Amino acid sequence: MRLLIPEKPATGLRFLPATQGPARQQFQRLLATATYDSLFPGNRKALLTSVTKNLRIKEMQARKGSQMQAKVLIVDAVATNRIMLTVTFSAAFYDVASAPSLDAAVDRVHASPPDLVILSGDLPQNGTFEFCKSMKSNAALSTVPIVMITEKDSPAFRLQALRAGAEDILSKPVADGLLLARIRSLLRAQATTQELRLRDGTSRALGFCEDAYGFSGPGRIALVATDLTDAQHLAGTITAGVAHDVHAHSIKSAMGALDEQNTPDVFVIALTNSEPDPGLRLLADIRARASTRHAAIIVITAAGCQHTAADAFDLGADDAMPDGVDAAEFALRLTTQLSRKRQSDRLRETMRSGAQAAVTDPLTGLYNRRYALPHLARIMETAMRTDKPFAVMIADLDHFKSINDRFGHAVGDAVLIDVAQRLRRNLRAVDLVARFGGEEFLIVMPNTGLKAARTAARRLCSAVQETPVMKNPVASDIQPASLVPPLHVTISIGVAIAGDPDTAPFLPDMVQADTVARLLDAADQALYKAKDKGRNCVRMSRPAA
Repeated sequence: MRLLIPEKPATGLRFLPATQGPARQQFQRLLATATYDSLFPGNRKALLTSVTKNLRIKEMQARKGSQMQAKVLIVDAVATNRIMLTVTFSAAFYDVASAPSLDAAVDRVHASPPDLVILSGDLPQNGTFEFCKSMKSNAALSTVPIVMITEKDSPAFRLQALRAGAEDILSKPVADGLLLARIRSLLRAQATTQELRLRDGTSRALGFCEDAYGFSGPGRIALVATDLTDAQHLAGTITAGVAHDVHAHSIKSAMGALDEQNTPDVFVIALTNSEPDPGLRLLADIRARASTRHAAIIVITAAGCQHTAADAFDLGADDAMPDGVDAAEFALRLTTQLSRKRQSDRLRETMRSGAQAAVTDPLTGLYNRRYALPHLARIMETAMRTDKPFAVMIADLDHFKSINDRFGHAVGDAVLIDVAQRLRRNLRAVDLVARFGGEEFLIVMPNTGLKAARTAARRLCSAVQETPVMKNPVASDIQPASLVPPLHVTISIGVAIAGDPDTAPFLPDMVQADTVARLLDAADQALYKAKDKGRNCVRMSRPAA
């Protein structure tokens, strides 16, 4: 690798890596606009270090097959800022693009929608807010989180940015640890929102168009501080005008209330700067308990405690605010988190109830074929639009006919129910698992490439094989319950991948319906190979899309 940096002012920097390809092209674009007018003398060494580091990262990413987590768009007029942020996100294996102006950013988001936008708050203010509003008013971009990084930290600016649609405003300087933790938190929330919309769209495609959003009453808010007096003082300071049921708790009393039936919708936890922080312990406990793990959590941090905020995000906090934030900003953030929590509740309720009996298998409680195929088409549509891979699996119980023949259909039904529960428990909330027919199951995993799909399929095989089914035997028309032993069953799985950049990329002329049919056929053929190889195994298809 060679870097050519002129010793005298020039119209621009030129960069010539020894290697060719995307790394060279990206940094040529970045450095083409980086003149000496925009580079302070103290930044020059940092710039060279960053460029060198990013080249190594890009080469490593190429060797790993470009398995990126998400697409991040950086919008900043200062070239050095764009380069430094590119290094930070590339090191975390995000797919990074940048834009030097709001006009360029608009072109970028429409040409290749990002998963998240990092926006400089030091760009022209009116244009920045209009950019946020235009994204949030666009149905295809409305769920893309926007994080603003700025030196402007006035309450009025922060409130205006939040109202325009920014998810957060981070004040410079921002530690890399806090920035990355915040991004991870926002992307988790985004996945829930997108999945709710995806499942709503599938239900509408099936003709179920009931109102998905009923009346929502006041939320239950628990405001927690080290002791009750501090919590009551904080409640009186920041909750003026909040139309929700707010209750103050000390950390000790909050811990005792976690298992109550009417648990809070939102916890607001005031963190201290102590080590260890009792508020962080409470946060971890909230996320660990079944009764509270789905509550929204907002933390309030002391000034300058970026590491504490980063720890809170990685433990599961949904939002963080600096101590001293005004009541209007608190109310706006609280409303946002309460809305997201209720969206998440709706998604889980839809998954638990299976929507309507027409799309649910009455035996296993899984979705049936009628639901699965339209939902698979929706996943395919989303994957092609976002250029992200997904996996299709067909799992089949081994030697199931012999179980029916030997013990009867009642035992066979009990085996199907047990296996269905194991599959569902070992998949993510965003994954689809459906009974496809007889002893066959369809599994679809969005945003999943070849390696992750193979690992998941093997995990499912192990989950079925590791412990016997029929721990509580049932009687049948063939055998009494006392004569039905615990049964060890296995499954075979065939896997097909679509959208993997190395094995099955999306092509411009693909027809969605044809591609779905080919994927199902490819997974089916892989399943036959698994059966031929002795069963209880996973086989990957050859590229099918």
